[in-house]
Amino acid sequence: MRIIVPAISALLSLAGCHEKPSVTSEVRSSRDGVATLHSRATLKDGSARFQCLRSQSGRCHYLVFAEGCPDVSAGESPTADCDVKPVDSFSLVPGDEKQLPGLSRDFRHCVDAMAMPAAPQCLN
Repeated sequence: MRIIVPAISALLSLAGCHEKPSVTSEVRSSRDGVATLHSRATLKDGSARFQCLRSQSGRCHYLVFAEGCPDVSAGESPTADCDVKPVDSFSLVPGDEKQLPGLSRDFRHCVDAMAMPAAPQCLN
């Protein structure tokens, strides 16, 4: 028994029974303690799935793009002359989702409950 379990585990790992890595980001916002937006985006194998989970306005507005802007998560400020390349823009109602294949791992997106976001300003 001591040998069977590790042997089966090794065989399963060789067979590729491991889930592939993914990256998930969630956006939540609220006003006066009331949730106004909840969205989730998951990138796996070059395909992104966008999910509108809640929106006070009844729609989640998405802008998906590739860009050569400074990294705001590292404390750098976006500039007006960033090289923004739109990939797609769309709106979803809560409960809906959209799949976008062929995205690079470094794609960016913004989501808003009230209007279509504008890049790179939406990164602030």
